[in-house]
Amino acid sequence: MTANRSTIEDILEDPQLKMWVLEGDTGAGAYWSQWLQANPARENDLLLAKELLLFMDTPADPVAQAETWQRIAGNTDQTSTSSGIPPTTKIKKLPGRPSNWPRWVAAAAILAAVVWFSGILERKESWLTAATVDELRTVILPDSSVVRMNIHSNIRYAKRWNATSPRDVWVEGEAYFSVKHKTNNQPFIVHTNDVEINVVGTEFNVNTRRIKTEVELCKGAVKLALKADDRAPILMKPGDKISYSKRTKILKSKKVDPVEIASWRSHVLSFTDATIEEVVAAIKDNMNIEIKIDDPDLLHQTYTGSIPMDDVQIFFTTLNRTFNVQVKQTGQHQYKIVR
Repeated sequence: MTANRSTIEDILEDPQLKMWVLEGDTGAGAYWSQWLQANPARENDLLLAKELLLFMDTPADPVAQAETWQRIAGNTDQTSTSSGIPPTTKIKKLPGRPSNWPRWVAAAAILAAVVWFSGILERKESWLTAATVDELRTVILPDSSVVRMNIHSNIRYAKRWNATSPRDVWVEGEAYFSVKHKTNNQPFIVHTNDVEINVVGTEFNVNTRRIKTEVELCKGAVKLALKADDRAPILMKPGDKISYSKRTKILKSKKVDPVEIASWRSHVLSFTDATIEEVVAAIKDNMNIEIKIDDPDLLHQTYTGSIPMDDVQIFFTTLNRTFNVQVKQTGQHQYKIVR
């Protein structure tokens, strides 16, 4: 998960936070767990955002609110083991100020927090988020467009779309879109960290894993705008596959069989002249199976065939027959392939 949330406000505005903290949604919990694995240095920011959100949801009980605010404001030297929030600098009495001045500071800060975060929560109510953990999921968007979501993925979109504004969807993970065409050619825009995909009516697959975005077009046409890049938007045709990373500025394109695009929707992974390295990466993303291969020559060999997502042994059998390799299981869902 590579979403860039540079501030605590960015974290607070993510609908997944409310689902995790206030609603106990297990999918949202897995979402933030993955985010923390990718951003371990931001753990304190996430925990602080959690406390702020809990403060907004605390009943009007002075004792309960005081306890929550004390963890937020850091008016104690003790670390809160329940929240994981580290202690902050203790508020000290300043010369020439009344002894209760810090309380007024805290009260003003609480009032500001209430106003600010109430606005954030109110804005959240107009957005919907769908997330997956270990299962595929189909989502019907407000315009009746259909999104088929792969495992460990999430999308975010407005609860309602008017007839004139663009239809915006944000994606992390992998999803296949079947976009409904509007008679007024209302734009449909899919946002990732790396690109914006402008659509009228079409079917395409988006994959944002591995610090890049891959777009594969099955039907229709889309215009791809690269972020942090001065190149003109790219007009894609059916069978086009384009990969781009805003971080590395690497742009790649190739032709693929439209029939094989998003084969994961049928619980099958299909490949044509894919490198073994690409196949191993797809197995990890879609089947949660890690395969280690130390031989660089083997990684660059090509593979053509289909692998049921519930039977990785078919892949191992093909490799054994073709390249005379041995497969050793090194742990649960972990394998090593050697010659």
